[in-house]
Amino acid sequence: MEINKPEIAGNYKNPVNSPVSQSINEQKKEQSSGVQPSSGESIKLSHEARKSIKGNKGKTTHKEAPITQSGPAPALPMPKAKWTVLAYMAGDNDLESFVTNNLIDMEKVGSSKDVNIVAQLDRGPDPTPAKGGEKDAARYYIMKDNDPKHINSPVMQKLGPADMGAPGTLKDFLSWGMKNYPAQNYLIILNDHGGGFTGALEDQTNNSFMSVPDMKKAIAGAEKDTGVDKEQVTVGFDACLMAQGEVGYELKDVAKTLLASEEVIGGTGWPYTGILASGKTINGINKFVDTEKKLSNAGKNPVSIKEDNSKIIGNMNPQQVSKFIIDECAKAKDSTVTMSAANLDKIGAFKDALNGFAKALLKTDVPDSVIKNDFKASQHYTVGMEMPPYADVRDAYDLAKHIVEDRQINDANLKDAAKALMASVEEVVFAEEHVGDGMEGSHGISIYAPIKKGGLDGYHYDKLALAKDTNWEEALEKFTGKPTNAAAKPQSGFKPPRPKNGKDVKEA
Repeated sequence: MEINKPEIAGNYKNPVNSPVSQSINEQKKEQSSGVQPSSGESIKLSHEARKSIKGNKGKTTHKEAPITQSGPAPALPMPKAKWTVLAYMAGDNDLESFVTNNLIDMEKVGSSKDVNIVAQLDRGPDPTPAKGGEKDAARYYIMKDNDPKHINSPVMQKLGPADMGAPGTLKDFLSWGMKNYPAQNYLIILNDHGGGFTGALEDQTNNSFMSVPDMKKAIAGAEKDTGVDKEQVTVGFDACLMAQGEVGYELKDVAKTLLASEEVIGGTGWPYTGILASGKTINGINKFVDTEKKLSNAGKNPVSIKEDNSKIIGNMNPQQVSKFIIDECAKAKDSTVTMSAANLDKIGAFKDALNGFAKALLKTDVPDSVIKNDFKASQHYTVGMEMPPYADVRDAYDLAKHIVEDRQINDANLKDAAKALMASVEEVVFAEEHVGDGMEGSHGISIYAPIKKGGLDGYHYDKLALAKDTNWEEALEKFTGKPTNAAAKPQSGFKPPRPKNGKDVKEA
């Protein structure tokens, strides 16, 4: 089934041909030929290229330590650990080299007795040849080595050309990982392109892109197979735009916590080495907890814990792990310009508040033009690219705040409903960071809020649980009109190109 993507500038049929991806591909060619991009280019150099250029500028270079490679994989099933990280890495697309580098970054830390790191990486039929590992899909047990350029972890299974956009493929990986690497807690990382409520995880060979309901189906199937409870599960998206209320509400029955970004994420992705770093285990955790208590006692929201990288996630509970990951993402300003953690046990409060806000919008006699101006003025995403439908993804808190502060609005019921929506965001989001320029209105949960005619056409928004359980879609129809061609378009994903550097999306 062909993926039905929205038009972007130039009506590109394939994301590889998008302006951002073209810039990435040109940069790859320049790096391989030794040509340096000009300082005015918006897509920045990779970490390795920056190191190379620093050396060319006369910086002191050091002799590299001898390469140490991974040993043999342990026998399965493993003893129960404190955490198992299950990284589902869909690289059969224009992100192949970046996703592969993410796995290599994981190898800088590797698994331990407390933390298993397991990955299913699909690199497509024609992977970057210099990086080692398998072509197509394979499962790896991540072991520590100091080789910064190649995959050395043992291959547990070769899968061939698996369809990473199919929910059955995700379900099989999660079931396999949970059975063979049992743990008290699980961190599921979904790494690839993302498009918020429209889905994530592209497989170019199979022309597939997984919908959010299908992600829920996959995770639920794995939990049923293995007996894992949703309270043990944190789902993290190393993918663009996935910190949406629609996504969190869809996954509420299969995960305790959602980790995701409201804005696009740079191609380099999460800072895996920092996130997984181990060291002074007990002291690190004590410092983390003490710092959190100090911030709380001072009346501050402990969203960012400024400590060293000596903590190991094996001794953290899920909420601490989430806060630690967000702290590390805040340091990676070139890629993760926003990141938030939502307690999905409380996402029902957000649903109720959004429904109340929707009903107030349907009832109000405030002119549509006034409401639309507040929507338009609120924090939105894909800043600078303005691609539908992503440019109509807006921070839920900031949208409501604009309604509350608008002096043209005298409808007390509408303003009270907006205040309740703001309060629900604060209740659900327990940690967040926003470090990018133009991200000041970010609070951790976004929502799809189109204001132009046809804004709901073709996206099958009505298939989402949040649309079914609220009047939000009906409220949006005041501005967009009823969807005219929903039946003609298949349920599928829509995605923006993922820029190499999230800091540069304004100029992409």
